Formats: sequence, C-alpha cells, structure tokens
Amino acid sequence: MGRYAGGRPTYYEVNQAYTQLKELGDSTALDRLIAGAGQPAVIEVWKAGPEPPDFMQRMKAGFASDPLSEAQIYQEQGIPASVTPDGKTVTYKTPQGQALVDPEGFDFPGDVADMAGEAPATILSILGGLAGGGPISGGAGAVAGGMAGDAIRQKIAQQFGSKRDYDLGQTAIEGGTSLLGEAGGAVASKALKGPIRESMNAPGFQKLSEDIRRFDIDQGTNLGDTAPIEGTVSGDALPAFAQRLREDDQYGGVIRDSDVRFREEVSSAMDKIGQWLPGEGPTAARRSREETGNLLRDAVTATQKQRQGTRTGLYEEFEDIIDPTVLPDMTATRDAIGEIMNSNIMKRQKSGTTGRAALESALEEASTIDNYTTLQVVRQGIFDEANMAKSDPTKMSKGVEGLFQKLYAALKVDENAFLEAGGGTGNELARQRGGDAMRYAAEMFSADESRFVRRILGNDEKVSNIPDMLRKATPEEVKALRKVVGMGSTDIMQEGAQEGALEATSEGAEAWAALQLEVFKDLRQASHTTPGQLRQRMVGPERGGPELISGKKLMNALDAFNEGALEEIFGPAVTRDLKEFASIIQDVTITESALANFSGSARANSSLFNDLKEIFWVGQPGGNANAAMARIISRSLSGWIGTRALTTPVGKRLLRGETRWQNLAPATALETLGRLGGQTGARDIVRDPLFYPNR
Repeated sequence: MGRYAGGRPTYYEVNQAYTQLKELGDSTALDRLIAGAGQPAVIEVWKAGPEPPDFMQRMKAGFASDPLSEAQIYQEQGIPASVTPDGKTVTYKTPQGQALVDPEGFDFPGDVADMAGEAPATILSILGGLAGGGPISGGAGAVAGGMAGDAIRQKIAQQFGSKRDYDLGQTAIEGGTSLLGEAGGAVASKALKGPIRESMNAPGFQKLSEDIRRFDIDQGTNLGDTAPIEGTVSGDALPAFAQRLREDDQYGGVIRDSDVRFREEVSSAMDKIGQWLPGEGPTAARRSREETGNLLRDAVTATQKQRQGTRTGLYEEFEDIIDPTVLPDMTATRDAIGEIMNSNIMKRQKSGTTGRAALESALEEASTIDNYTTLQVVRQGIFDEANMAKSDPTKMSKGVEGLFQKLYAALKVDENAFLEAGGGTGNELARQRGGDAMRYAAEMFSADESRFVRRILGNDEKVSNIPDMLRKATPEEVKALRKVVGMGSTDIMQEGAQEGALEATSEGAEAWAALQLEVFKDLRQASHTTPGQLRQRMVGPERGGPELISGKKLMNALDAFNEGALEEIFGPAVTRDLKEFASIIQDVTITESALANFSGSARANSSLFNDLKEIFWVGQPGGNANAAMARIISRSLSGWIGTRALTTPVGKRLLRGETRWQNLAPATALETLGRLGGQTGARDIVRDPLFYPNR
C-alpha cells in the first residue's frame, strides 16, 4: 500500500486493491487499506466513486461490436460497467447511481476514442476500394477490406476483455456496410472534386465553355459567370433540379433573379458588339427607314459628283501628255457599225424600230470620229442616250437599245486600247495615266450599272426599305451598293478607304454607318422573345426587366441573309462576333426553354400545402406531422443550398471543381477523403438498432 505515499490514488486503484484484499479473505479489507496507505484521503476517493472512463479506456471499449462486449471490456479495466435492461446502453456504477460511459452530446476526446474500433474496417475498406479502381472492382475491394478489418476488430476486442465469440454474421454485415460506404464515397468524392466537372468536359459543352471564355475576353463581357450553370453542362439531372428550384415559391425568386442578371449581360453583350460599328453606335437614336433611305440616295449623288471630278481629272492628266488630235485605231467601232447596218432591225420599216432615228444619228457620228477628243464626246453621248432609254422604255425598243449598247462597247474597246497604249506616244507615264483613267471609269460604270442598285435607288418605296432588301441580296449586290454609296472596303470601315480604284467619301461613310445601324437594330428586334407571360415569369410582374434576346431567333435572323452578305454589310469582324454570340446564347437555352412552362409550380405549392395541412390539421386522416415537417425541412435545406450553389460564383466554382483547393489537392487525396466520408457515414447508418437489435 505504500505506493500511494506522496500521491492521491484513483478510485480504480483503490477498488482494485480492495478487491484483491477481499479475495484474500480479509474481513477488514477497507480499514487495512486505509491504514496501510497512510492516506486518510483514500476514503474520500472511495466515497466519490469512479471517475468516467478516460481516453484509453474508451478507445479499447470502442473495439466492441455490441453493448455487452463493451461492458465486458470496461470491466476488464476495473470499471464497474453494466448494460441497461433494454440492452442498448452501457453504464457504470457510482455512489450516486448509474452513469453513462458515453455522456450525451459531443464529448471530446471521448467520442473520438469511441471511433477506434471502426478504424480497421474503415481503413482497409478504403484501401480495398482504391486498389480496385473501377466501380465493380472497387466495390469488391472495399467489401474484402471491410470484412478483413472486422475480423481484426473482433480479435482485438477479445484481447481487451470481450467474451464474445467470433461472429461471422457481423463480418458479413461489415462487408455490406463497406459496399454501402464505397457507393457513398463515390458520391462524396465526386462532390469534392466538382460534381459537374466531367459533364463540362463533354466535347460539345467543353467547346461552349471555351467559346464563352473567348467571347468574354474579346468583348469585355461576363457571360461565363452569369450564365445558368445548368445550361453549360451535359446531362439532365442538374437542369431538372434547377427547374424544380426555379418553380419553387420560396426559392424560385433567387434563381429567377439570377436569370435576370444573365439576360442583362446578354443585352449588354449585344450592345458591345454594336460598339464596333462606325458612326454613332448601337445606342444612337434610330432614324426612320425613310430618313436612312434618303441619306443613302444623297450619298450616292455626292459620291458620283466627286468621282466624276476624279475621272475627269485622270483623263485630263492623260490628255496633257498625249496629242489629243491623234486618231485612235477605230477597228472595233468600224466592225460594229457594219454589223449594225446589216442587222434586221435596220432593215425593218415599222415594228420594233422605236428609237432607230437616234441610232442612225449615233452611227453617223461614230463613223466621222477623227481624233481622240471626238471619240470621248461621241462615246459619252451614246452612253447617256442609251441610259435615258432605260429610264423610259417608250423612247427605244429593246432591239434598238441592244444595238446602242453594241456600238458603245465597240467605242469603249477602241478608247481603252488607245489609253493602254499611251495614246500612241510610247510614253510610260502616258500609259500609266491612261490605264488609271480606264480602270477608274470601268469601275464607275460597273457599279452604276448594277441592276440591284438601280432597282433600289430608282424606287422610293424600295429605298425606304433597304434593310429588308439586303436580306435577299447577294454579296456582290451589297458590294455594288456599297461602292455606289461611297463607303469603301468593309475590311477598313473608315472614311477614305479604297474599294478597288474608287475612293470612299465622307457622305458615303455616314450613310453606310446609318444603314449598318438600321440592319443591326433590325437584327436585335428580330431576336426578341415574345413579351407578356414569358417576361412576367422571368422578371416578375412587379418589376420591369431586360429585353429577352433569343439565341435561336437571332441565329435565324442572321441565316436569313445570303452567305457572305453580312460580311459585306458589317465587315468580317462584326459578322463573326454576331454569329458567335448567337451560337453561344442559343446553346445556353436552359432558362428560355425552362421558363416556357411553369406547370410544376402548382405541384410544388400543392405539396407544401399538404405538408402544412398534415402538421396543423388535427384529425387529418393518415397524417404524420413529423414526416411532413421532415419533408419541409428537407426541401428548405436543399433549396437554400441549391440556390446558392447554382447562382453564386463560389457555388458555381465548387460545382465545376474550379476552387483553389480543388485544383491544388491531388485527385487521389480528394477520392480518399470522399471514401472516408462514405465509409464513416455508412457505419453511422448501420449502427441503427435495425442492424444491432441489442444496441
């Protein structure tokens, strides 16, 4: 007993000594114990009773598989433990009565010690699952590991004092528990890694993500962060969950507000594309169609005047170098005159000969050309008369008009040959100036002769509806209109830009900018979804909201133009941006399609109403208030978590697996952590009395 000297014994030490003395048959064991110890405080320890099991004692007891084995292990350590009559709880004896070995609530570190028994099966099932790899082999590995771990657990429990024989049935249950934990671990691992990371890697959706990211960088937009996450991944599970939340009265507003932010960003993105257009930009006050048409017609007039001056200047430079009295080679003209004189029209007396007198006069003038100056005058006069006939068909029959054109073409051939030859001087500068004049005049003629241009600009009704006319135009027709207006090349899109030999004009640049704006706003208008009920469902009837741009409608509006026509109107860069934008918005269609039908809302409201009725309506047949409350709490919890996961930047990053720790942590570590959670959770479930009736 002298070992107590200088220190205070514990109850367990006192009790053990007393037990030993009693076993020796000493009837005065307690008195001898106190006296031998020389410590009056021993009696205080004795009266106070046993202290709660310490960390090591509870860790050993944690290896027990049932309450009885747990009590036996405590008894082996000197703790007067027993099992309650219902067989579910282990207590120990104190002077004040029975006390729980595991106090209610969280008890640190005791509750941690209680988990020691789970360690062998948990660790070995995790290792077995990792070693197996695949879904089937991983499950088999987890089962094998869990069963081996349980066998170890039972053996250790026997070493610590359990009297229970080896239980094969328990090992089998542990194998099933490990399989359940492996399944739960797969879910938990996926959640840790990012539940939709794999869905985002599907080829189509990966391209969508890359397109959105590139578009945001190019345009300075934020479509990536505001786009509904369920609209950028494959699979139906997430869209279905998001739609259920969107229809929920309690949490639907959060989702719908997020939809509004996305639509605001879509509208802003459309504006930013339009800002690349020259002139006043997409937010400028829209001119009427008549005003835009008149602006184009005025630009044509101003451009023609300027270009006629340029053409005259080129010819004058050429004439200053050559001798204008020299007679060009008129072979082509003479041949044409001969063919015309022998034509059937010239032989007729009445039918189909309207305008023949003017043709005969033109033939006479052409046959008397004796120098370059006269050639120019006659050629221009014939051109003007033929064009007058086009504007007034009563002045000239088609046959006579065709002969006029034949004569004009021949005169032009002879003139061009004279220009290219440098006026017969052999002078290099003359050849250069002559070629410039010839090409400039040819381009002017080509642009002016465009049937599409003449059809539009010669008709007041059509000139006021040019945007609609452009939808039917070929790229060549749009280009011809741009030339005549004086816009210049769409590759440059600025005043002074050349379109071949023809210079741009300030009037043309202004008019074309107005036309671009008109077409752009028409495209925007055509992309709007139908207002009314859809708008109200999206933004709420109590507030306004952004315009609803449909990617599908915008793409249809773009596709209505002939291939290449938009490039001639806007230029390649803006056209590419518009098509890319339409494609992105068309692919992110979840909100548009989901908002088209809110039929689930009534069902959700009905479910909530029925649950509340079960709780508060006493006498509701078949009612279960607790179950109804559980459903309400479950919906509220999933709604609260779900809306924040789907709408907040942090939540979206977690779902995508894009957070810092998800990117930095090795995949194996996340998988192991997920398996640990799954195995631990499975064992918590299996601890239910359903599996252990005596617990």
